[in-house]
Amino acid sequence: MAIGVLTGGGVRISSTPIVGDNKGTGSKKGLPEKMLEIDSAFQEFKKRDLEKGSKSVKMSIAIEQVKNVISLLNESDKASMKCFVYSSLMSGIKGQEILIDIAIHCLTFVDFVDFDFKGLYFDVLNLIFQRGELELGQVGIFEKASMRHGNSYVNAKKKLAVKYQFLLNYALRYSLDKLARKSVDFYKRDFIALNIGIAYFKIPEFRERFMNAIMKEKLVKIPEWKNFHWNLEDGQEDSSKTIDHFFNWQEYFYDQIPESEQKKKNLSILAVVANMK
Repeated sequence: MAIGVLTGGGVRISSTPIVGDNKGTGSKKGLPEKMLEIDSAFQEFKKRDLEKGSKSVKMSIAIEQVKNVISLLNESDKASMKCFVYSSLMSGIKGQEILIDIAIHCLTFVDFVDFDFKGLYFDVLNLIFQRGELELGQVGIFEKASMRHGNSYVNAKKKLAVKYQFLLNYALRYSLDKLARKSVDFYKRDFIALNIGIAYFKIPEFRERFMNAIMKEKLVKIPEWKNFHWNLEDGQEDSSKTIDHFFNWQEYFYDQIPESEQKKKNLSILAVVANMK
């Protein structure tokens, strides 16, 4: 998720390009074959969740499709991160949208699907939340790139950003809600731990409240943080500034999302999170 690189001249924006020589095929122009397969498999098991009765996709077929998605999400065209290579900027945005749509669907239905699907859906979620396509360097909106690629590209990026904002806030609310319960099913634990960790970096408002909660409880000794050059006694403001040097989601992501009804809904979800104990 890092896009900041510390150089002699300070922190510089850096992101691994995901656009290359992959020409792609199929109706969704420019998408890698593996992404086309992921989308095709998703459409199949999605039908089972949305349809009922004799028209529903058979369980065995749907399970195989979910497993196929899991297998493909474990693959990558790059060594530095799990990410496919796309033939154009717009096809890259389409690939990101497919991943976000799958994650929203799985998170929405995971508590209602048959038990055989629950663990698989969380596997899908864990993999998508760690995909390189959804790192800040790929979903962020940067001034130089915006000027170079024009309005259609910028508008597509902003449309994607508000959808990803919804997913991040929705997933955080889900995780905290489950965490607040006395017991958490084993197949949810990994996702909750992963998602809260990701939210710490990707949702600045959550990071601030998280640090305040720790300071309130005076948990001043956390072994996992012993190698950081800041500590809890410095306060959350200093730690947030350190993180923002390398993970500035506020400036390059949230501040770039235009006002809309969907953005208001996204912020209302975050407001619910803020009131969780």
